[in-house]
Amino acid sequence: MRLNREIETGPDKSQPVVYNLKNHLFSFELIFAIDNAFPGMWVKNDKGEVVYGSVQPEVKEGLEILQKMYNDRLILPSMV
Repeated sequence: MRLNREIETGPDKSQPVVYNLKNHLFSFELIFAIDNAFPGMWVKNDKGEVVYGSVQPEVKEGLEILQKMYNDRLILPSMV
């Protein structure tokens, strides 16, 4: 079985680059990734600890962006 996610080092070798190979084309992952938030994924934090991305503080800003997009009708209710 092949994993849906791969983690590799970014160009400056300091930040992980996370790809979700399963459904990245039609999701909102990039909105979260802008702020280094990775909901639904296990990632390493600044201390090197493995943490669940969905409960990290960085996710809040992505949720606020999505809420604004929904309220502005940029996201259709049928997409939710």
